[in-house]
Amino acid sequence: MKKILFALFAVLLTVGFTSCGGEKDPDKGKAELATNVYGADWYGTYYSDVTTNFLLTLLDETVDPEGGEGDGWMLQFDLIVDGLVNELPAGEYVCSEGLEAGTYVAFDGEAGSAKIHYVDAEQEGDIESLTGTLTVEKNGSNYVIKYEEENDTIIRTYEGAIEWTNALYPLEPMTPTSVTVNATSASASFYGDTGYGSANFTATFQSNDYIVMMDLYTDMTATAASIPAATYDGANTAAPNTFAPGMYSYGNLYPSICAQLDAQGYVTVAFYLATGTFTISEANGTYTVSGNMTSACGSTVNVSYTGEIEITDNSQAASPKKVEGRNVSGLRINPMRRVK
Repeated sequence: MKKILFALFAVLLTVGFTSCGGEKDPDKGKAELATNVYGADWYGTYYSDVTTNFLLTLLDETVDPEGGEGDGWMLQFDLIVDGLVNELPAGEYVCSEGLEAGTYVAFDGEAGSAKIHYVDAEQEGDIESLTGTLTVEKNGSNYVIKYEEENDTIIRTYEGAIEWTNALYPLEPMTPTSVTVNATSASASFYGDTGYGSANFTATFQSNDYIVMMDLYTDMTATAASIPAATYDGANTAAPNTFAPGMYSYGNLYPSICAQLDAQGYVTVAFYLATGTFTISEANGTYTVSGNMTSACGSTVNVSYTGEIEITDNSQAASPKKVEGRNVSGLRINPMRRVK
């Protein structure tokens, strides 16, 4: 579940902002207070398959993010828009409990759209629900955002660019692309009985540009001697002849995934493999691998490999069952990156 207002204001002390100036609006008789964008997170189809979810967090410019000083509010909007889009579209958004497109989700006491008052980095009072109107204008990548509550004397504004971050699948491009991996080396680990009527392998394939890690489930007759020849379909069931979808947890990416790594071995771009097929055949110790898969955000990943696969027998260790969290090694995101 998404955490309201990112929990700790202290995190702000390490984050930079883009700010804009505010001005008085004599026609409305309300002051316009400028805000900074603290978080701009894309959650994709978090609420439904036909809407897109955005989490926009604004911080009053009266609060100094570096020194933690000042008196102001942080406002978080849990927004729902129609269709599948990568950037928040222009329009008016109002509070709703119904999860309709064109609204922001009402605060339920734990999550949703709310504001929190800070004085010198200390929370003052309870978290309050947002109830006003959020107006979004857009010109290219630049936004003009205004928020107004009926009985408030201040209109909060932001003007400038917003870069949306993939918070649902960290480091995966939100715009679908196509990736081809012609692997030149491979290895695997055998984890044995999963406890779900299947046996488990993790197989890793590397090229100069990418690493592909597959979480494969086979029938119970499999051993560490070889990966059974089969076509594996994407499914989160741990059933024989399937591969598990990729997942993210606490700074680690777990198979099945395709990723690019930096010089330190940290992930810079990731594709969380979700559906498609991964086919393996073997003859005299030589494997032929062909994968045609689609990632969680719609990218296509094609993998090929011909050669030997060295298999390590880890069947005495617990199998990396998704429902219990993975025991198998994953790929890490640089801990200095700000990832939800």
